[in-house]
Amino acid sequence: MSELQPGRKVPDLLALGVFAGGPSPANELVHEALMGYMRMVIRERAAFPNEGLRINIVFHVPGPIFQPDYEGVHATKLDRKNDRVLVVAAVPSSLKFDGVSDYFADVLRESRQKAIDYAAKRNLPVSADRVSGLIKHLLTQISTTTT
Repeated sequence: MSELQPGRKVPDLLALGVFAGGPSPANELVHEALMGYMRMVIRERAAFPNEGLRINIVFHVPGPIFQPDYEGVHATKLDRKNDRVLVVAAVPSSLKFDGVSDYFADVLRESRQKAIDYAAKRNLPVSADRVSGLIKHLLTQISTTTT
């Protein structure tokens, strides 16, 4: 595990960001739903020890000013000092509000695996047990609220 400097904030076990390419009627509800899931992650992660692999997922929501120039979910950057992997997810322009729960759950699963693989390829000797446990918990929360 990496040592942190005194007074330096430790990144969260799982963090989400939502970047919208400008407001539009087509993306407003999807953006709001993703923000709701971001609040759920903030609330739920407090119950899990903040140690081991950390994942930061950034959702890119297409809009009138910016559209992602990629598709899918990709691990893109490793922050060795903080044992953190950045994962980006291009939100499909066809995604509707009623599909956000399934989409978010799929991105969580895929992000977990891509981050684990990315860290392993770069020889980061850190356990993914804590973040995997949190993601499993979140997936359970999502499935109970959508059924």
